[in-house]
Amino acid sequence: MKPRRFSNPVRQSYHNVSIVFNRIVEHDAFKNFITIVIIVAGIMVGVGTDDVIVRESGHILDWIDEAILGIFILEIVCKFIALDSEPHRFFYSNWNCFDFAIVVGSFTLDRSMVTMLRLLRLLRVLKLLKALPQLQIIVETLIMGLSSIGFIGLILFMFFYLFAILGMMIFQENDPWHFGTLDRALLSLF
Repeated sequence: MKPRRFSNPVRQSYHNVSIVFNRIVEHDAFKNFITIVIIVAGIMVGVGTDDVIVRESGHILDWIDEAILGIFILEIVCKFIALDSEPHRFFYSNWNCFDFAIVVGSFTLDRSMVTMLRLLRLLRVLKLLKALPQLQIIVETLIMGLSSIGFIGLILFMFFYLFAILGMMIFQENDPWHFGTLDRALLSLF
């Protein structure tokens, strides 16, 4: 972000602060710190599934989880400030929208939604996809290839169907249990 001059001193101060926040957000140390927090969040989800550890730790796990949520909130706030007078650009990135949805979804007060909250916490680990460009490329390629995967599934089903009928013709009298009907033949092939 390039420094600019504004006649309004408040606007100039905010712009200067934005430049500092932009440097922070783009710095490798900040990105590595967020990656470490994401890994810790993933470990916390796993630890939270063990009832003995949860009982013995008291509220320590809750405090750690709230600290992690606080760090994610600060990350989003820093990114908003870093965008200067155009914070709406934050939502141009699908990964930022994903992060924002996870953080907002973490604010549940209803205890009946504990399972949903755990799933949202688990989704935090998916933030690693953004932190590691190689994983991001793989996920984006998989998403683009979903239609191809559907066609491959259709071709596989046609082969199963063809061989199920062939199996019924050849083995129906010898093995009626597995090849007596089309649905059993399909299940036997699977």
